[in-house]
Amino acid sequence: IGGTGDWSDGSKWSLSSGGPSLGCPPSSADNLFFDQNSFSAANQTVKIDIDNAACNNITWAGVTNNPTFNYNSKELKVYNSYILDQNMSVSSNGTTNFNGTSTSTLDTKGNSLYSVNINGASVSLASPLRVTDYFRPYSGTFTSNNHDIRARNWYNYVTQNATMTINLGTTSLTIDYRYRSGDRNYSSSYGDLILNNASSTIIMGGRYWYDYSESYWPRVMIDNTLSNYSYHSFGPHGNFGLI
Repeated sequence: IGGTGDWSDGSKWSLSSGGPSLGCPPSSADNLFFDQNSFSAANQTVKIDIDNAACNNITWAGVTNNPTFNYNSKELKVYNSYILDQNMSVSSNGTTNFNGTSTSTLDTKGNSLYSVNINGASVSLASPLRVTDYFRPYSGTFTSNNHDIRARNWYNYVTQNATMTINLGTTSLTIDYRYRSGDRNYSSSYGDLILNNASSTIIMGGRYWYDYSESYWPRVMIDNTLSNYSYHSFGPHGNFGLI
């Protein structure tokens, strides 16, 4: 409530839309709603100013006045769903970390995120995903629901003694710089990877490919127009179908 403010400012949070201030910031058990009563003027900002920011659900659906969610190079731990709005923006480097074992929806509504981690949750896309730096599916389940994904870096090193299941459907996965993957077949330091990608396509616009999990990709495309790199280095990799 009350427009521009910091995450830690208890006077900016309320238990009802447009209601009185609560006096304390949210915890990992709280569901957060930004709506038509959250911002009083155009281009106001919510800034994460603490190192332990967390919530259960967070949704900006229906928000007005084109606010900005400023990560301020911090991490936000999300224990359920994360839903943005097309009438807003996300700024600054920061990580969205899906924790716990919940079933989560990720809907960016056309906004780009800097970094996304999956640590145990079951995350499903409700719209295309653009990650300008790291996408790290470490453990849990990730389902694209056939939405396209673009990331600068794909780091898929499965957490030791855990399983990471990735369901890509007909998704086109575009890599702008580096693709890296590792599972228990490569080292006992990692867990098990289940990659369901039989109908998907990976578009390699980046420079480096290191697939220590030796996955099979049925369709690999190389696109030099995405990054203007003069070469593409394929290190350890599995089998390719069409390239």
